[in-house]
Amino acid sequence: MADSNPVYYAAQFLQPGLKWSWFSDKMDGHIEKKHWLRGNPRIAGDTGIQGKVRQLYTDEYKGRYSQIEVPSQSTHPRRHGDDFGGLQAHQAVRNRSSQAIDFFDEYSAHDTREIEALIYWNERYNSQPDLARMGLDMAALPCMSDECERVFSSAKHLISDARNRLQADIIEASECLRSWFGPPISDEANQSKKNGSNTIDNTEDMVKEASIDEQGDGSEAETDINYTLEEP
Repeated sequence: MADSNPVYYAAQFLQPGLKWSWFSDKMDGHIEKKHWLRGNPRIAGDTGIQGKVRQLYTDEYKGRYSQIEVPSQSTHPRRHGDDFGGLQAHQAVRNRSSQAIDFFDEYSAHDTREIEALIYWNERYNSQPDLARMGLDMAALPCMSDECERVFSSAKHLISDARNRLQADIIEASECLRSWFGPPISDEANQSKKNGSNTIDNTEDMVKEASIDEQGDGSEAETDINYTLEEP
């Protein structure tokens, strides 16, 4: 499955602390795997893992989130003394020049960096929106299907006979909240938790009373002994 779907390779590559180095460490020492990363030049169309990940970026992300429409000067002429209009024009030039940079190659060329992937791509969402969006999407891939199966089971309980007209966005939001904060605590669980707290409090009170009784018995016994010794 990993051979046919490049998202698994992309998820590994878009980890700032790994990039292509993980593949190099795992494949360069094997004769049969040495062409997996960059492709076999003897086979036409074999671009390797790097080519598959780049193709995924080109087809699904490149230019999709960084397209900014700049109004023409004929439609919105700049007025004399309009500093804000000049700032917009300057920003438009910067945006056009930044789009000419291939952020995929730039990211590949830089050294690895030990940082959380979500933090790394959130910091670059405004400057590199296409690649950052791809990085965030890849970071959201689950490692296994268990969590997805739990969502189906949870949604089954959410959509009952009395609530069979819930919209898709409401169901999605409810399942996201459940995943973040955990399932809601039932009234019975709250009551048992409360009873457990009361039991602990009662136990502590009993221990304190027993300690006071022991101290009182000891002091009375000591008084009787002293009185007996002092009696002629």
